[in-house]
Amino acid sequence: MQQAWTLIIAALVGIALGRRDIQDLMAHVRSELDPASGRVSAGSITFPARTDGHFWVRAEANGAQMSFLVDTGASFVTLSHADARRAGLRLDSLSYVLPLVTANGEVRAARVTLDVVRAGPLAVRDVPALVPERDPGVSLLGNSFLSRIGGYQVSQGQLTLHAAR
Repeated sequence: MQQAWTLIIAALVGIALGRRDIQDLMAHVRSELDPASGRVSAGSITFPARTDGHFWVRAEANGAQMSFLVDTGASFVTLSHADARRAGLRLDSLSYVLPLVTANGEVRAARVTLDVVRAGPLAVRDVPALVPERDPGVSLLGNSFLSRIGGYQVSQGQLTLHAAR
């Protein structure tokens, strides 16, 4: 009986709010439960800093969902081995010839191009990216994506990515 009342109340709230308001409410609930999914508003998406001060973004690369650590100091989007596979890349066919100097020392990487990287309402096509030979274990959202959107800002513990105009 309690489930029936819950459904009736939910239906009445839905009718009162309207479809768009329900979508906004669900997006807000989703962003609270999963901060990396972001909070979308009018051509931008906002992410709260985690307790360690870093920003994580749940995005898609070649249609595959993955989590990226935002790294404004990284020249390129960089994929972990697991995320590269999810994006449809065959690691055994990549050419690891590009020498990189990272915080963890020197490593070789393969250059790849991602068809599209999408974060909420933002989509960038033909994104240059790297796959390091040694698995970094984390994917980075670097400047090959960030420099091609409308901009970004960090304020009061929030990162906002803006769509290009």
